[in-house]
Amino acid sequence: MGPRQSGKTTLIENAGIEDSVFYSLDIDSNLEAALNDPNFLIQSNKDRCLIIDEIQKAPSLIGEIKYAVDHDERTGQFVLTGSSDYRKLPHANESLAGWNRVAEQEF
Repeated sequence: MGPRQSGKTTLIENAGIEDSVFYSLDIDSNLEAALNDPNFLIQSNKDRCLIIDEIQKAPSLIGEIKYAVDHDERTGQFVLTGSSDYRKLPHANESLAGWNRVAEQEF
């Protein structure tokens, strides 16, 4: 998480994370797909690190991500970026508290 226009997207795009896919929710078609079928987005990328930029735009993804991590012990499955704290959004009904395989980093 971090303020708008602080370089979060640029940083993660240039981080060199191997075997990853970058998925920006700033793109309307990506956002619509994530909102309409969050499970498909997560499952279709389960063998790669899924980088989701602007996660606060689709808080319904949090439950799907939590479920995926709870059922797969591999580290590095997800990188979430955004300018808003998704945990404080009214529709984010899932907390990431207790995830022992997820580390949060504020930039």
